[in-house]
Amino acid sequence: MRIRSGGHDFEGTSYKSEFPFIILDRNLRSISIDIEGNSAWVESGVTIGELQYSIAEKSCAHAFPTGNYPGVGAGGHFSGGGVGNLIRKYGLAADNVIDAIMVNVNGRILDWESIRINLFWAIRGGEGASFGVILAWNIKLVHVPPVVTIFQISKTYEQGAVDLIDKWQGIAHKLSEDLLIFITVSSGNGTPTKAMFQSLFLGKVDQLLKVMEKSFPEMRLRKEDCFEMSWIESVSHFPKYQRGETIEALKNRIQPVPNYPFKSKSDLIHKPLPYKAIDEMWKWCSEVDFSTIIIFHPYGGIMNKISDSETPFPYRKGSNDVYGIAYFEAKVLGSMYFKNNFERLTLIKGAVYPDNFFYHEQSIPPLVSHAK
Repeated sequence: MRIRSGGHDFEGTSYKSEFPFIILDRNLRSISIDIEGNSAWVESGVTIGELQYSIAEKSCAHAFPTGNYPGVGAGGHFSGGGVGNLIRKYGLAADNVIDAIMVNVNGRILDWESIRINLFWAIRGGEGASFGVILAWNIKLVHVPPVVTIFQISKTYEQGAVDLIDKWQGIAHKLSEDLLIFITVSSGNGTPTKAMFQSLFLGKVDQLLKVMEKSFPEMRLRKEDCFEMSWIESVSHFPKYQRGETIEALKNRIQPVPNYPFKSKSDLIHKPLPYKAIDEMWKWCSEVDFSTIIIFHPYGGIMNKISDSETPFPYRKGSNDVYGIAYFEAKVLGSMYFKNNFERLTLIKGAVYPDNFFYHEQSIPPLVSHAK
């Protein structure tokens, strides 16, 4: 069985297999928002663009911490952790899940009262399709100001891009929780390598300029580089990084996808890269004969205050997130991704589904404990 939410799946585990299979792809797209209670029920087939749009229809002061791409399904996003622009202020999407409704292998519908505590822990960042069919999520809404500020500044090698990346490494995770600055280094298609410094600040431009002048004066940020807007306008801006993108586009479930093969991977850096490493990375991007994108995304803020074991997602106190089956075979890769949380995930899987009913090529394998 392949369980698909939005189908935003780089490795294709929700829609392909080397063995005969069926796809479970139900039209579960209901959203029920309770502004007074600061919460919402969201079915797994809802895209995060639809969710943000629906929240904004009810309130300009509420939001939910999700990623930037509106076509991603809530089911996969929440159960995988959910990294986004509010991560330094409010943490992951999974950190803000307070309840769920799911179906187990016996076809029984489970809610908070019947889901085992360990199982509820596992589906918030431990890859939900390994543990059942999650129908809906109860999420905690967060507060955003009426005005936010964004900037987007491109730098070349000659303009000191490597120096700025080096400086950014030491300060991005220490800045105010209200400020996120991430970097996209890109090359290819006959264009020179460039670094795009992009930011979301939960406040007005004058406040942002003061923070930048104190903490990152090397950027030489000017008022004319910045744009004030509402939170929901910033949500519609970041997928394509174009001003003027309408918020109606967030409701479009059919988002543009690359028509060429690509590979993506990520890593967490606990110590800043040496200056020479950044310089060599830049040269490599400039010399290869294919397109490359490297995204530097800072954590810090509230992520430093959340335990690595709070949810299965263990990456909390890093500087940057650089993008780009037998049990013992799975343990090598699983431990690399989930660190010390991997064994707990396998024991939970072994306790509820020892025969590994909910399986795909990257799913959590069951480890059956024989302790008495």
